[in-house]
Amino acid sequence: MKALFVSLPLLLGLAATAAHAQQAQSLGSLRTTGPDLQRTVSVSDDGSITATINDGGLVSTLDVDLRGNIVQITKRNPWGIDSALVDLDSARKLLRDHPTMASAGEQALAYASSLGASHNKTESRIVPTAAGAAGCQSELDVLLAAADRVVYACANGGGFACTIASIQYARAKDAYNACVSAQPK
Repeated sequence: MKALFVSLPLLLGLAATAAHAQQAQSLGSLRTTGPDLQRTVSVSDDGSITATINDGGLVSTLDVDLRGNIVQITKRNPWGIDSALVDLDSARKLLRDHPTMASAGEQALAYASSLGASHNKTESRIVPTAAGAAGCQSELDVLLAAADRVVYACANGGGFACTIASIQYARAKDAYNACVSAQPK
């Protein structure tokens, strides 16, 4: 009989992600379709991202949980579960100290995203669901696009591109939150 060993921190992280997902309200989703790709990316008001990716019949899910300066990324597919953490403060410092590397990484992420979109001849559609965010539609659009880049970067290899996309997402989330806070109540 084979035993499955899973670390306690991973189990606790998965349980916390599931608990937050049950309480969070959806802000909107972005659906991308192409001949070999269907991807749905949903963003919740707590900053979490949930994605379902069907790439040529291989179905994966990706959960991204943004809590303060830490991003937890959990990818599930038929082969198992991968989990990673991004320390946004450390990543920002690294990129600030190495601007050439930061610029090259951002250009590579933009190129890879556009290449993926053109290769799959994708069509994306944003579906807002947040009540009371009508005055922040532009910020919501930017937030959903940033979430889609996180999913693309983290689902397709992760690493440096995933880190840069996570930083961009955190920046977009802060801008959206600032807009919502500035709206008359």
